[in-house]
Amino acid sequence: MNYLEALNYLYTDRNFSKIRPGLKRVKELLEHFGNPQNHYQIVHITGTNGKGSTSYFLYSILKKVTDLKVGLYTSPHLSSFRERIVVNDEKVSKDYIVEFVKSAIPIVKKMDSKGPEYMSTFFELTTAMAFKYFKDMGVDIVVLEVGLGGRYDATNVVENPLVSVITTVDLEHTRILGDTIEKIAFEKAGIIKENSLVVTGETKAGALNVIKEEAVKKNSKVYVYNQDFRYKNIRLALNQNLFDYEGINRKLENIELTMNGKHQFLNCSIALAAFENIEEQLGLRVSDEKIKAALKNAVWPGRFELIEFNSKSLIIDGAHNPAAFKKLRESIEIYFPDKRKIAIIGILDDKDYKAMLQEIKDVFEKMILTRPLSNRTTNIMEIHRYLKTVKQQSEYIESPLNAFKKAIADLKDDEILVVTGSLYLAGYLRNYIDTIKR
Repeated sequence: MNYLEALNYLYTDRNFSKIRPGLKRVKELLEHFGNPQNHYQIVHITGTNGKGSTSYFLYSILKKVTDLKVGLYTSPHLSSFRERIVVNDEKVSKDYIVEFVKSAIPIVKKMDSKGPEYMSTFFELTTAMAFKYFKDMGVDIVVLEVGLGGRYDATNVVENPLVSVITTVDLEHTRILGDTIEKIAFEKAGIIKENSLVVTGETKAGALNVIKEEAVKKNSKVYVYNQDFRYKNIRLALNQNLFDYEGINRKLENIELTMNGKHQFLNCSIALAAFENIEEQLGLRVSDEKIKAALKNAVWPGRFELIEFNSKSLIIDGAHNPAAFKKLRESIEIYFPDKRKIAIIGILDDKDYKAMLQEIKDVFEKMILTRPLSNRTTNIMEIHRYLKTVKQQSEYIESPLNAFKKAIADLKDDEILVVTGSLYLAGYLRNYIDTIKR
């Protein structure tokens, strides 16, 4: 078996698009591998938006300011499957992926034989791979991002996290997680464990009350944004964003972020509050300057990322739900108030495309809809029909690459191109740009 065959097994044989909440399959898998998740400290992070950026901010701090060996597990990836599993900036190797898949196949076949409810999914196998890799690499601490929800997500086999983090809660995956903010908050709060510490950026009363209630049941302490920690004095400039942090035990002034968007101040503050708890539990003491240097150098690709291509400017942003589109609109208006904006948009089937398009329809002079490279794009023509009703200057170009080439060729000096709607689209076009630039 080679690397491509291993990926094909994960994506095809284990049905990449299949979402099957529940923990019994991943628990059985992990038992076969000796429960590797119990061999290091873990910070568990969930949320509707911001969990990826928050995870990366925290990971950046830990790997830069401590002597710890730090793992990071995130999803989905932007350009390469290997991005999902990282230790001190080294992606999991192709050889390791192949060997893991080969070792997992007999286990999976045995589980499959017990019936459909025992058939492991793509994400469950990937999560088991990550846990085993982190053990084999001898990591000290892992920043672990939830895939979907929390309570029944495959990552929720974690028993004693150093900190559980819930960034924010908004409507998403309503068919799976529930159709109200409160129901979704309940699923997110499922990562809270007995006698643990919790950090949240949520401020909406309904969702926050659910989180607090779950914490009380678990005898856990909750640190809440705008109550126990906050940011202030924000100054926004592209790739040079400044703010001050007032935390639980620490104050930091003039923190500079290369990552763009007002929402990144909240994500970074959540990461800092989590780090303060980790610092206390592990007996660390890190200088303010080291923390600030780590945050300045933290760059999470595909999140309002400015790229120059053929002397033209474009933004790559993986926003893929209404709340993220609202933040995208705010960032565009902040950083590019005087430029004309053109969009290439690709939206997957399970997204609230009407709310997403309503959020940004007035921002762009023209919108080009395209089909992301995913099997979750069966209703793309339905999205196209709706787009035409809300934006006269719009068109559909099937191929993302053709859409990009046309948009770039037509782009004028006073315009900026924004690629958004899906991390699949953002990653594909970003990878193409990187290949051309090499």
